[in-house]
Amino acid sequence: MGTYISVENGRILAAADWEFPHSERTLRTVTRDHNGELCFADAIPPKDLEYLKKESISYIKNNYNDAEKHGKFLSSLGFHIDANQLSASRLRNLLDISSKEKSISFIDAENSSHNVTYEELSILYHEILQYLSDAFAQKQTLIEKITNCSDKETLEEIRIQEGILDALPA
Repeated sequence: MGTYISVENGRILAAADWEFPHSERTLRTVTRDHNGELCFADAIPPKDLEYLKKESISYIKNNYNDAEKHGKFLSSLGFHIDANQLSASRLRNLLDISSKEKSISFIDAENSSHNVTYEELSILYHEILQYLSDAFAQKQTLIEKITNCSDKETLEEIRIQEGILDALPA
C-alpha cells in the first residue's frame, strides 16, 4: 500500500496512509526517531552511549519520585506504613503534640488503626526518615554508576542488574 509523505530539505514533515496535497508515495516504513522526529525506520541510528545514559537516569529519577510520593514498607512494629515526606511531617507533628504517657491511635498504610506508644511513634518516624534517606542514597549511587560508564556494555550490565533494561524501549 505505501505511505504518503511530505519532504522538505531532506526532512519528513508529514506522513499519512492517504494522499494529501504535495505528498509523495513511498514504500518505506515511516516512524519517529529517538527525538520524536519523523524518519524512515531503516534510517534510525542506534542510540549512542550518552543518550542511553540520559534515558536511564531519567527512568531512575522518575521511579525515585514515584517511590518518594507513594512509598510503603513493613515497619518494625509489624504493619505497613506510608513512607513519604508528608507521612514524616505528619508523624513529626503528632510527636510534637502527643503526650509521652498516653497511647496514640495511628493509622497504617492499609487504613487500619493501631494503638502505639510515644516511643513506638518515634520509632516509626525514624524508620520513615531512614527509608527516605536510603532510597535517596540508592538513587544517587545508581546515577553515579551510570554517569561514570565508559561503554555501552557496562551500562547494559547496570541496566540489567537494576531492572532498567526491561522498563525502557529498545
